[in-house]
Amino acid sequence: LHGMNRALAHSAVRVALQQEIQATSWQINGTVLENDAIHKLDKDVIIVTGKGKRSAQHLRPVIRPEVQRMLQEEFYPPLGTSSIPGNMGALAIPVSDVKLWLKHQKEQKGIRLLAVAGILKNISSGNRLRQLLTLNLNDSTGEDNTDSNEE
Repeated sequence: LHGMNRALAHSAVRVALQQEIQATSWQINGTVLENDAIHKLDKDVIIVTGKGKRSAQHLRPVIRPEVQRMLQEEFYPPLGTSSIPGNMGALAIPVSDVKLWLKHQKEQKGIRLLAVAGILKNISSGNRLRQLLTLNLNDSTGEDNTDSNEE
């Protein structure tokens, strides 16, 4: 993130973490298969923010506090950060936080996929379409097309 403005740094962190999600699963014929990338993750994630040498207030970092705020307030579960001893231009995200966040993201993706699958199943079976057409026909004719045994 060294040399980036706030908006660009914000986007870069989000894109990098999104790529991490994609790296932890792959698909064959539409079936999502897990690989063991999450389990192989064994080091803290390092984000290089820079020390703030080029900031308007020399050596007052702008990107670092923004990234820390974003990871705490905009990610669920929140991602904690810590300073790297001897390097004030970098942040470390604990591997345990990253694994927990990745697991949550994958679970949410599964829930969304199941919801979409249910909607598509309803549409493709024609049931919903028939219901809507029946309602529209009834509304336009003013008739009650329900089954009755009147003779």
